[in-house]
Amino acid sequence: EVRVEPSPARPGDVLAVLVADDGPAERLALIVAGKSVPLYPTAPGRLRALVGLTAETAAGPLEAVVTKTRRWRRPLKAVASAAVEARPFKAQKLTMAPERAGLPSGAGARDAVARIRAVAAVDTPEQRWEGPFALPAEGRVSSGYGNPRTVNARPWAWHKGLDVAAEAL
Repeated sequence: EVRVEPSPARPGDVLAVLVADDGPAERLALIVAGKSVPLYPTAPGRLRALVGLTAETAAGPLEAVVTKTRRWRRPLKAVASAAVEARPFKAQKLTMAPERAGLPSGAGARDAVARIRAVAAVDTPEQRWEGPFALPAEGRVSSGYGNPRTVNARPWAWHKGLDVAAEAL
């Protein structure tokens, strides 16, 4: 059994793919939007995967395909889908001093990006979170996820985070 929640979903949402199967978890594989996604046990015979929908996720059906390998027989497949609805994002026009408008490009910035990419590339069979997700600080959300941006009237990447205005620590 495979379920995808919530449906409908919107870009920026996190989908839960829920799988019920009493066989060995290592025989199961999940593909969502053409990409392999790890499944994590949540209880005996129950697994879950979390799938983030980016701001660029197109509206329409999104399929989750679970394949179960079996000895001496053909693999079994189960498919579930979620409807993805369009989500309008609020365009942001930012103005700043030209010397501050570029991203850092020195050796320290390159090293930081390399370390972040190395950590993000690690995939383990263990679930590394517990309980619900929460904002990292209390405060007003000052800039939402997915907003397309221009800086000094030049196109910029869409906002890949969520900004929270909070007191400095």
